[in-house]
Amino acid sequence: MANMLDGLLGRIDDDALRAHIAAEIAHLRAIKEFGLVFERHLPESVRLPGCEIRCGAKVQERADLHCATWTVRAVEGDLAQLAGSSGETASRRLDELVVVREFGDPVFPGLTRLRHIERGGDKPYHVVINGENFHALESLLFVCRGQVDLIYADPPYNTGDRNWQYNNDYVDANDAYRHSKWLSFMEKRLQLAKQLLNPDTGALVVTIDQREVSHLGVLLDDLFRDYDRQLVTIVINPSGQPSAGLNRVEEYAYIVTPSGLQWGTDLHDDLLIPEPEEDATAGASVKWENMLRRGTSAARVDRPDMFYPLWIDPATRKVVEVGDPLPLGQVPSLEANSAGLVPVWPFRSNRDEGRWRIGGTRTRDLASRGFVQVGSFNAARRSHSVTYLVKKTLAQIEGGLAEVVARDATTGVADVRFVELGMSRPKTVWYRSRHNASEHGTNMLTKLIGERRFTFPKSLYAVQDTIRLLCLNNRSALVLDFFGGSGTTTHAVALMNAADGGTRRSILVTNNEVDGDTAAQLATAGHTSGDPEYEARGVFHYVTVPRLEAAFTGVQATTGDPLAGAYLSGVPMAAGFEENLEFLELDYLDRDRVARGMAFRAIAPMLWMRAGMRGPIIEDETESFALPQGANYGVLFNVAHWRAFAETVATRQDIDHAFVVTDSLAQFQQVVLEFPPQVEVSMLYEDYLRNFEINTGGRQ
Repeated sequence: MANMLDGLLGRIDDDALRAHIAAEIAHLRAIKEFGLVFERHLPESVRLPGCEIRCGAKVQERADLHCATWTVRAVEGDLAQLAGSSGETASRRLDELVVVREFGDPVFPGLTRLRHIERGGDKPYHVVINGENFHALESLLFVCRGQVDLIYADPPYNTGDRNWQYNNDYVDANDAYRHSKWLSFMEKRLQLAKQLLNPDTGALVVTIDQREVSHLGVLLDDLFRDYDRQLVTIVINPSGQPSAGLNRVEEYAYIVTPSGLQWGTDLHDDLLIPEPEEDATAGASVKWENMLRRGTSAARVDRPDMFYPLWIDPATRKVVEVGDPLPLGQVPSLEANSAGLVPVWPFRSNRDEGRWRIGGTRTRDLASRGFVQVGSFNAARRSHSVTYLVKKTLAQIEGGLAEVVARDATTGVADVRFVELGMSRPKTVWYRSRHNASEHGTNMLTKLIGERRFTFPKSLYAVQDTIRLLCLNNRSALVLDFFGGSGTTTHAVALMNAADGGTRRSILVTNNEVDGDTAAQLATAGHTSGDPEYEARGVFHYVTVPRLEAAFTGVQATTGDPLAGAYLSGVPMAAGFEENLEFLELDYLDRDRVARGMAFRAIAPMLWMRAGMRGPIIEDETESFALPQGANYGVLFNVAHWRAFAETVATRQDIDHAFVVTDSLAQFQQVVLEFPPQVEVSMLYEDYLRNFEINTGGRQ
């Protein structure tokens, strides 16, 4: 078969096509007998409504997501002459078309500054980028290849409810190829993510639900073969999501780390056994709960099986026996039995017949272990008070958070106290009330923005715990999220910094995708991608920006009032964060302008990010060099001024990065020797085409 394929390949005249097919055949030959097999859907494409329509560009009709791709053969006034792949021709108005870039088409990215928040003094910035995340990841290879400490990825879960797009179209449940499209989509992005991670300590976390968890696991095994992988189950909805079978309460997170890396040992919380109360200091007694049912459904008739006597020794109040439920209609006796034991019935304060909170079988078990105690007699109620240890406290005992330190010599009742909490390694199942996605995700986001604008945001504290797990002691960590959604990851990093004084940075990438239902409504009103009305409803502008501005400033996005409430740590939300934040947009540059070296302002944020995302951004090109006060980097635009540049850098203790614009490697090598050893010097080509061209597949 292989010889036949090779022979057929040799009959293909088109060199590029032959090479591409040969590469795919090589990949198929490399697939093991047991492994993940899926169709790679190429080319992946993205619409660029802001790009100028010029001769040679690939375009589609704005209003039709399912239309064919055309090539512009000529532009005459406000008309474009088009040619199809089969030789057909057409003419369309320019305002009816949108530029399309397919996978493999060269792209020249730039970043435009949109707005910023400065509340953190000289601390580094967080960065939020509006853009297609594959192109953003390729651009970030120039910025921070091999430097990212943690990548947190929350990709589309491929639920089939039109919540993500592939090739500019919404993928729904009826698409027979939606699983392979999703895997193809993920594979290309994870390949780039691996290059961004610190190879020694960088970790990847990918969250997912039951639909793709198995496929994703095999894909990660294939792409990260020299890494360790663990699967964590996180309870995000204790009440459960109704389904045809069991109610689903969880989602999953794959944690991928360099082989042999020790992690997860720095928390005082295993994230599974019930957490102790906030004031549960070492040596403090645990809480005993009243065994008498209160509130609703608290009468005997509501649960007749829970109306039974506890037979106690009247002198010591020791529970000796637990009686059987008394049938309805029979009057409970208050007399002692033949053994001299007196009954304790669940009478309410008004002397009505109540009921216990637990059944007789469980009460017998708890009493035998010393976990039920009888208090003094209440004459008005005609009964004794009875307390017991609830399931949460029992779990704390089993988990080592509390222990039995003594027992009453007469009654056997246990003295249970909290122990000194040591380092506790988290387990692979997380069950914390703070991980509830409804309370601390949806409700949190609504509180920040003022209305519900985003479906299924992550719990802020679930994301924070994940980051703490891997970056607790790395207070200068760089965290990347390239499926940024509503901005929870940046919010969580800022909250961590507020707790421990860290200077962790985050880079968050999210596109401005509009959900399918909203897009249909906008289309009915005559609006499509690129129109201001359409773009205003995209996730970046409609959710991410207002959410983070509210969180960082402490001001509610809709009303402008101080935020109400506090974080679980007790810090008022109205205090905001002493952090800096820069909002950027990924642009696509004109090739000719780039070739003429006229695009420095567009790549300026990339240089600033590579230098650590601190201080001002050098935006304007000069005839010599730029070293502004407050910046930690400089740019030598004209190598003829290298000596003055190097001498100035030597006088600035705050400079740790320098960029030298030159096409000559010999010149660069001569200049770099003149800089202090603590300064990282990078060669920045005048030929921006060669330095910043992406999307060709060459960086994978």
